[in-house]
Amino acid sequence: MRIEDNVWIGESVCILPGVTIGKHSVVGALSCVTKSIPPYSIAVGNPARVIKQYNFQTCSWERV
Repeated sequence: MRIEDNVWIGESVCILPGVTIGKHSVVGALSCVTKSIPPYSIAVGNPARVIKQYNFQTCSWERV
């Protein structure tokens, strides 16, 4: 498991071995992270999936 800089992890999150959570990402409460999360992402659910990513060209969060 690898957690990069400035990551926010909600309460009661399960992170499985071998997973990387990219910098500046958010993992919602009660999520189960089974695969890696890219940087600047918001992931929620069981299993966790990315629902939004930050777009630097438009300077906004976009749904995935």
